[in-house]
Amino acid sequence: KRLPVRVECAEPQGQACHTVTARLDAMGIPVGFTGLGPGGEDLDTLRVAVGPWSAVKVIPAADVLQQGPSASGVYARMAADGSSLEMLNARGATTHTLTAGAGLVAAVRYSGQVPLWLITGTDGAGVNRAADDFDEAALHDHFAVVAEPTGAAVALPQAG
Repeated sequence: KRLPVRVECAEPQGQACHTVTARLDAMGIPVGFTGLGPGGEDLDTLRVAVGPWSAVKVIPAADVLQQGPSASGVYARMAADGSSLEMLNARGATTHTLTAGAGLVAAVRYSGQVPLWLITGTDGAGVNRAADDFDEAALHDHFAVVAEPTGAAVALPQAG
């Protein structure tokens, strides 16, 4: 089933929002567009939330990321204030902690809803890096990658 897609951006005119929208458009996926905020949960719409963690965390479905890999399936955890990103191994233990310029692309699912894609980071630079990694090459066989401050896309979970 092909679902409608809605891109929700903390900065609707920002580079990351433009990058994500352009990537979806290049794949022939029509998108709706709105600002980022709580609410908007819809069982029939695939959502892509774009913005720093401090803005994205207001979406209830994003909260599952804070509950760890057993709840989210994502081997990363953002600090509550969004200032750091922990990369986790298969046991859920922290292998690296990244700060400024770190980004995350992850698909999470909340309470029977369709997946929510998070394009987020510790700051604007991290969100831009995550948006750059929102593509088939970086996400091939993965549903979460960390965009390191160096620009490298690292698949999760981490070894170790």
